Amino acid sequence: MHNAAQVQEFINKDIIQVKDIVQNDMKIKSAHEMNLDGTMFMAYLGLVNAIPTQWKRLLREEGGFVPNSDCLVKIKNDGINILQVSFRQIYEELIYLKHDRSASCLKYSETFEINENDWLQYFMIPHASGVSNKVKEAQYKILHSYVATNMLLYKMKVNPSSRCNFCFLYRQDLNHLIFECMVVKNVWFKIKGWLLEVFDIHVDFSLKDVLLGSLKESQFVNKIILHGKYYILKCKYQDKTPNIDNFIDYLILNRQL
Repeated sequence: MHNAAQVQEFINKDIIQVKDIVQNDMKIKSAHEMNLDGTMFMAYLGLVNAIPTQWKRLLREEGGFVPNSDCLVKIKNDGINILQVSFRQIYEELIYLKHDRSASCLKYSETFEINENDWLQYFMIPHASGVSNKVKEAQYKILHSYVATNMLLYKMKVNPSSRCNFCFLYRQDLNHLIFECMVVKNVWFKIKGWLLEVFDIHVDFSLKDVLLGSLKESQFVNKIILHGKYYILKCKYQDKTPNIDNFIDYLILNRQL
């Protein structure tokens, strides 16, 4: 992933589309030919490696590949002229295709009665909320049930017990860890009161809202939910007890308020 300075350097050198790094003979230009060195050399190699293999193959074919009105891209089951498709549409379609393969998402669909049209919005919440990559990663682990709960670690014979390390009463599956544990539920209750008192925002957290995010709440509320889950996971891995004061301190320290 390129940082803002590297992206700006690409823009300054007019490297915006694939055609900008392709020679007349349809070969991709080297970093030297693009007059790039230092950190931009590695960034350029990453950019070239990100080009799909099929595209490179098309470029190597005689005459190259020039998009025209006959080239269609499948977006939400509709064929759309490639010249009219935005990068955002392609990006959202890739996210949609990615989630379609998850068995965990199918389980959520059955449990919470989620239709396919809503899934794209759930997967876009972390991006729309503007959270860090670490927080996004935590959310995707939750969506795909990749979180190392004590119940999972016990089954793998890594932990001696499946009990929750917050309440020490019940086995710790994902729902318990993120929402149902009494200690964690108290944190969400305090967050609810804090949002009302400080921001005059009234919200009722449910298991569905906390696990997936809320389609009816604002980006700010979803941002708080995302950070709340990330904070709880950090407490679990560091064997600390989550509480509202430490959570607010975490938000301030990470400049989220």
